[in-house]
Amino acid sequence: MMSQEHKENVVFNQPTITPKAYISKSSAGWPETFDRKKADAELVKFVAPANVHELVELFIAQRELGEKHADRIIAWHTILGFLGRTMSVRFDFVPQLAAIAFWGHVVLAQQQEGN
Repeated sequence: MMSQEHKENVVFNQPTITPKAYISKSSAGWPETFDRKKADAELVKFVAPANVHELVELFIAQRELGEKHADRIIAWHTILGFLGRTMSVRFDFVPQLAAIAFWGHVVLAQQQEGN
């Protein structure tokens, strides 16, 4: 038996960030709201003992170093792929809440950098 629960593959778009929530449109076409505190806590738990801020910086640096424009595009599969590779789990075992929160942190970091 696997130690992590396999989730059905759902795709999300880049989240909109509010003070209390991440809002993202799912593959079904409906916006879904994720409690920001809960999602951020799930992210911290998932990446422990790594530091979320450092992982965000690494992710952004990898995207910026991409040789082609397509290498710089951020999509759901790039978020799951990065978190899966970094934490040594299959992409489909990355918790959705953690992935949404991570993408939210990436968006905020890019906004702070002016990208």
